[in-house]
Amino acid sequence: MKHLIIVLESTLGGTRKYCADLLQRIDLASYRVTYIYATARADKSFFADLAWMRQRGITLVEIPMVREVSLRADLRAFVALFRYFRAHPYDIVHAHSSKAGFLSRLASKLARPSARTIYQPHMMAFQISRWYLHLERFAALFTDLVIADSASERRAIIEHGIVPRGKVRAVNAGIDVPSSDEGVAQPGDGRFTVGAVARLTYPKDPDTFITAASILASRGHRVRFVWVGDGDLLEACRTRVREQQLEHVVEFLGWVPEALGWMRSFDILVHSSYYESFGYSLAEAMSFRKPVVASDVTGVSDLVEAGVTGFLFPAGDAVSMAGFVERLLKDPTLVGSMGRAGRERVERLFTVERMVVEIQAVYAEVQSDH
Repeated sequence: MKHLIIVLESTLGGTRKYCADLLQRIDLASYRVTYIYATARADKSFFADLAWMRQRGITLVEIPMVREVSLRADLRAFVALFRYFRAHPYDIVHAHSSKAGFLSRLASKLARPSARTIYQPHMMAFQISRWYLHLERFAALFTDLVIADSASERRAIIEHGIVPRGKVRAVNAGIDVPSSDEGVAQPGDGRFTVGAVARLTYPKDPDTFITAASILASRGHRVRFVWVGDGDLLEACRTRVREQQLEHVVEFLGWVPEALGWMRSFDILVHSSYYESFGYSLAEAMSFRKPVVASDVTGVSDLVEAGVTGFLFPAGDAVSMAGFVERLLKDPTLVGSMGRAGRERVERLFTVERMVVEIQAVYAEVQSDH
């Protein structure tokens, strides 16, 4: 039985969900699994995950890590990872996201050079800085294989010279596809509802969402824009809505316990991110037979089939977003056909069961190369 160590710092959002889905379904007859995590950004859902992981027999190890660059905190985390790796024989380290990915890859190769290191960035933010690229290229020297969440993310990793083509694999992320009648929709007010489900942070670009809503309202459309999700831009977004007197059109709900219930009440889902590796809310909306209007960026372009399951617009282009929303608003038949096509596409290509099978195949591959 192989010993697999999964390492995660970012315990919020899609990355937390990804690791939980993987750990819930991984074959424990083939792998003895240790989960190393930090709790600085953990929420109630994360601690609930730990409870069932412990029941599954997964070894849980907390090592403090922080998101921001901090020489003291990062060095402390590196030393803790190094000591754990030296003291506990293992075969594979699968590190998720930038901070855990950087620290654990270096610590693993120094502590136990024979072990295999796999890195899964869940979105490489190439736009951040040249310094970010240099760090990723340096860490690649300590990496046996990189997993991209989509084919387009794989191409971006290769084009930016992070690792050679032969050292990166694309494995589509996936979701639990709900039954058609699962969940209870939130009550609406009869208006055409355009929704978004995402954290309110700069990469998600809520400004384009607000601007598109303003454009449609100025054209006389009876439409409602609802954003579900918390984040550091929540109050700034609410302030902008008030300043532009859009309270009757746009609502930022913050965190809600049943985001999927709200999603079921949407007529369409919009997604305005500057960059992604996958886009969980898009896949979930498609599984509920909702057409989507999304920015044409890495990860999203693999999920959305333009003109079939929804529309893609240039990132930051509120006029294009508004135009596609308007097209759907005027054509209920198109809303229905795109919704059905989206459900079929998710069932065929983006299930969590398929994802876990393919990840385990990657584990087998790196072991066979050893």
